Amino acid sequence: MMYNSLLAQEMATWAVGKGPAGDLIHDALFRAYFVNNVNIGAVDNLVAIAESIGLSPVECREVLQLRRFRAAVHDDWERSQRRGVTAVPTFAIGSSEVVGAQPCDTLEQLALKAGLAPRK
Repeated sequence: MMYNSLLAQEMATWAVGKGPAGDLIHDALFRAYFVNNVNIGAVDNLVAIAESIGLSPVECREVLQLRRFRAAVHDDWERSQRRGVTAVPTFAIGSSEVVGAQPCDTLEQLALKAGLAPRK
């Protein structure tokens, strides 16, 4: 099944600013969608996902019902379109990018090209 992920993107935008639990949101959404076939377009499912990683279900429901992060997600989409992003994942650093799943070596080369120091 394919589900609209717009609300999930709004929830993730909210969750990222919520400390350690927010760091888990993308993995939780990925697992829910791709492993457990959860409809990530349904508010009740998103609230359950948020609660499962320690985020407030009450606050999550309010954020989703009031669409508090709709504009932020819309701005992200516009920025991506201006940049020419046509697929996910797209890894971008500076003015360089690679599209699609990539081996670590390719991502490391992207970082080096952008002037980021290699890991030691």
